[in-house]
Amino acid sequence: MVMEYEVSPVVLLVDDSKVITGSLSKILRDKHGVEAFAVDTFQGLKEVLDSPKYRVRCVVTSFVLKGSPAGEAADMAISRGLPTLILTSNMDPKLREELSRKNILGYVLKQAECLEQVEALLRPVLSGNQGAVLIVDDSSTSRELQTGFLKNLSIPYYQACDGTEGLAVFRQHPDIRLVVTDNEMPRMSGLDLVNELRKIKGRNELGIIGISASSSKDLSVRFLKAGASDFLHVPFNEEEYQCRILLNLEMIAQFEQIRSAAFTDHLTQVHNRLGFFREAPDWLSRPECRILMVDADHFKKVNDTYGHDAGDSVLKQLAHIIRDEFAHDGLVARMGGEEFCVLFQAPDAAQAVDRADKLRKSVENTPFPLPRGKVTRTVSAGL
Repeated sequence: MVMEYEVSPVVLLVDDSKVITGSLSKILRDKHGVEAFAVDTFQGLKEVLDSPKYRVRCVVTSFVLKGSPAGEAADMAISRGLPTLILTSNMDPKLREELSRKNILGYVLKQAECLEQVEALLRPVLSGNQGAVLIVDDSSTSRELQTGFLKNLSIPYYQACDGTEGLAVFRQHPDIRLVVTDNEMPRMSGLDLVNELRKIKGRNELGIIGISASSSKDLSVRFLKAGASDFLHVPFNEEEYQCRILLNLEMIAQFEQIRSAAFTDHLTQVHNRLGFFREAPDWLSRPECRILMVDADHFKKVNDTYGHDAGDSVLKQLAHIIRDEFAHDGLVARMGGEEFCVLFQAPDAAQAVDRADKLRKSVENTPFPLPRGKVTRTVSAGL
């Protein structure tokens, strides 16, 4: 049976286990803010893909289900050009070989931790912000092979034919989170490239995988000691390559999440004090930088009258107003309690005062919705 939804979901789940589809739907909603819906037969899959009502972005399907005894469901999704992930209860060598020939995101064995693996494989498709991969190799055949593997994972990529070009491409594209480099190349070797990259970004900001067909026993160690995160011997298969790519991108993503949590106020999602003092020196070195302090008036009265949850709501809305006002040219931070600080540029004191007064009026004219009705608030601001 196909269920109709008012908003077209993004992910189509095809499995006869309500536990799997229900749990995976919740994970995708909580982590990516996307909706998923489920069908439990091959016919259900076909109806959804044939219907103009649905906008399916990717498919997670069991290899075997009603109407699809030998992977017909996966083949149909692939034939429609949809990123496809396969769930299987069987992992015998014959099936693995068959799946390795399909253009799929990957396959996952149905077991205790399978849903986390599914979410990780879907992440490049759903989030789109995990970063790009730079392939550096003087062999066009090797680059073509690797970019084909990345296409199957829906991961964006750049290419370079040697270390010198690779360094230039890296500097041009700040979205690169992972570099995969060969060693023996003209102009600049892979080892030299690793050394240059590590002068720019550390291990918690950039992943580097060295690859080589060399028979040298110590090359992998030399890469790792030079600053590489990982090493792959050539030849490698698609499955191993993709696993290393995903693991290294996940590592960088986790570091970024930790940095963000360390420098962001958990309630208002603007910078916290630590984040402010980390960014402030750069701002203060700029000409015409202004410092604006903003304090919510009589904030204790909000907590006493409406409760602390209402007070938190007011602070979040206040931070949103300040952030919008200085979205393009300011550093906004919550310094503690109801006090905020903004660094911004203004050519003279009069214009700085105008910006501060505009913010004050914006807060004053904005109703703050609370569970027991709307309230108005004011702020005091000083330059």
